[in-house]
Amino acid sequence: IVGLTLGKIATGLYSPAVGLINMAFLAPLAIYLVAVPVLSNLYKEHPQQARRTAMRFILLALALGVVLTLGFLAASPLVVILLGDSFQGSVAILRILSLVLLFKSVGLALAAIILATGQQARRTLVQALAAGFNILSNSLVVYWFGIRGVAGIYVLTEVILLAGYGWIVWRKW
Repeated sequence: IVGLTLGKIATGLYSPAVGLINMAFLAPLAIYLVAVPVLSNLYKEHPQQARRTAMRFILLALALGVVLTLGFLAASPLVVILLGDSFQGSVAILRILSLVLLFKSVGLALAAIILATGQQARRTLVQALAAGFNILSNSLVVYWFGIRGVAGIYVLTEVILLAGYGWIVWRKW
């Protein structure tokens, strides 16, 4: 949407910030990739232990999300040092998007529980609702608030996913 509506300069500022945030997802993704098989087995064999282990995964993901978010907030000025003054606009975007790391980290832990408990269809419904919100909201916001508005919508989309996933897990428990 940024590329189609705001042009090359805005895309050039937004893309590095999104790329850095996506790179940081490697750590939460590693937790997710470990959690899914562990929890799947525990939910079949030891349901009580599964819930305790799931809570530990959530707390680990929360701690990692807080560390990543604070780290990116603190280190965001390095973008200008590493990429040059022309990327000064990316710093503000990176600061906004750093919140995604917190919400997505916990969301991935909840997604692992959803997958392990066989509720992927409900997760898909939440994802579809979040995607619809994202497309509609970005279409409305991009012209008035530019790349900062698009970054804010990205954060709100992750909040919607987190809330939806939390509701699915809470309902299961």
